[in-house]
Amino acid sequence: MGGHSIPIGGLAYYMSPPKDLSDLIRDPLHTLFYIAFVMFSCAMFSKFWIEVSGASAKEVAKQLIEQEMSIVGRRETSIIKELNRYIPTAAALGGMCIGLLTIIADFMGAIGSGNDGIGA
Repeated sequence: MGGHSIPIGGLAYYMSPPKDLSDLIRDPLHTLFYIAFVMFSCAMFSKFWIEVSGASAKEVAKQLIEQEMSIVGRRETSIIKELNRYIPTAAALGGMCIGLLTIIADFMGAIGSGNDGIGA
């Protein structure tokens, strides 16, 4: 009905969101795989994004040095190491939070085609 494709097996099935909350209970493996896939994808995209957007540890250290700021007791190379301890982790955690928000919105029905029930 409506011309929607619904995967019934394979990798596409596990990467697609459950149809409703009853699917959560009926097929918990599908739900867990979907949640893990979305959160992992968002975390990896966030880590990738900091590299291409100029927010990597090397770029941030360069900006700090240009602004004549420093971390007390650290040289330029150790500033990069120090920032590498935090920036990728913060990016991945932020991406996972966005992924979790997306999953919750999807389960609540906030994500969809945008025309459900209109003109029917």
